[in-house]
Amino acid sequence: MRINKADLEALGWAVKEVHIKVIRTGDTVEHCGKVMTVCSSDIKRGFMGKTIFGDSYRLGTLPVIKLTPKLGVIQHEDKQS
Repeated sequence: MRINKADLEALGWAVKEVHIKVIRTGDTVEHCGKVMTVCSSDIKRGFMGKTIFGDSYRLGTLPVIKLTPKLGVIQHEDKQS
């Protein structure tokens, strides 16, 4: 299940589809319907090529949804007194 791109953009994220090879430690991605930050232990290289969270993204044929916060977007909560 994927998160709707419009919903992510409304929350202040810039959404970009990239190849798995450009994902690095510290990047934020959408994976299995969740927004997740990639750490070094999440990236593996093996006989299936590069994997993130154990997923090869169909050997690089399926794009990874990379998220970056939009600059200038301020999120706030309305506080009730």
